[in-house]
Amino acid sequence: MGAPGGYAEYLLVPALRHLLPARGLDPVVAAPLTDAALTPYSAVKKVLTKLTPGTTTLVIGAGGLGQYAIQFLKLLTQSTVIVADTAADKRAIAMGLGADLAVDPREDAAAEHVREVAGGEGVAAGIDFVGVDATLRFGAAVLARQGTLVLLGLAGGSVPFSYLGTAMEARMTTSNWGSRNDLDDVLALAPAGKLVHRVERHPLEDINDVFERLASGKVGGRAVLTP
Repeated sequence: MGAPGGYAEYLLVPALRHLLPARGLDPVVAAPLTDAALTPYSAVKKVLTKLTPGTTTLVIGAGGLGQYAIQFLKLLTQSTVIVADTAADKRAIAMGLGADLAVDPREDAAAEHVREVAGGEGVAAGIDFVGVDATLRFGAAVLARQGTLVLLGLAGGSVPFSYLGTAMEARMTTSNWGSRNDLDDVLALAPAGKLVHRVERHPLEDINDVFERLASGKVGGRAVLTP
């Protein structure tokens, strides 16, 4: 994926400015940080000013990116973190990473429960790593007044938008990857032992099997192919 040679043993980097020191990290651990950690870090930064003590944040989807988002939220804010995921194992992982509550958004009372935990006002911010109609509706339904819903999921979903159908003065935005400075921040946190990395290591010849596991949702965090 991406530039030609992305799965080769070596890749030609066009300029030195594209490189950052790995700071002693195993390359297999460092590689996913450039996307799976950088992308949620950038999204969390977009809502940091809203996440004052006493607020609540919703993370939708506790896959590879969502798992890092939970950790960044717990490291950088005092906000209560609620995770919504339909998979019981992902909810368990989320709780192990520090989430304060994990819910199944398909349950009838899930939205009401989230709002109750958020003090009845709703969440100050929601970050959707899935992006189907149902997750966007769920995120919008629990937003507090002036809350922000950040969409990263590429599933192609949408949500109705109307004056009375959305929290007053709420904001919906997208987030795409992150900056070089953001990646430098992420790489500074990783060697300090502040991040838990759920990374599988596979030989390159297993690429087709790994892709099949990815497509069926059987990879709990990130999979790295090694030559």
